[in-house]
Amino acid sequence: IRDLEGLIRALHAKRKKMVGICFGHQIIAKALGGLVSKSEKGWGVGIHTYELDKATFDGAQSRQLKLLVSHQDQVYELPPGARNVVSNAHCENAGFVMGDHIFTLQGHPEFIDEYSDAIMSYRYDMIGADRVALGRASLQQHNHEGGRVASWMLSFLTS
Repeated sequence: IRDLEGLIRALHAKRKKMVGICFGHQIIAKALGGLVSKSEKGWGVGIHTYELDKATFDGAQSRQLKLLVSHQDQVYELPPGARNVVSNAHCENAGFVMGDHIFTLQGHPEFIDEYSDAIMSYRYDMIGADRVALGRASLQQHNHEGGRVASWMLSFLTS
């Protein structure tokens, strides 16, 4: 992990593009001076709804994003120079940008509902019955927008 943090700092110094997802979001924040720790709010599982920063996602039709999550740790303080662009009550710093070369998200655009449910089953005792029930209910109530995020990531990396 220390080697990875050193690589992140070196890439940042050279303004090389990076996208961080979940642990990637957390390790980029930590490597560049942010604070990451276990959430006092417990596990985030299922589909969470986030508010998007209008300036960053100017072309977005909706100012909300529904994304699958599976995390207990989260970014509590952004690194210097980072700008929060995705948030909700459970995870205030769920996505950030730095300059035009770093874009991160706590959620998982690559997950599908079935995989999310399988992780909740596997970690059932760690997550807790009530939180798993809420997570599973969210899979029925919302549509995951991973494809939407994939297009943002592609645009970011090719710009």
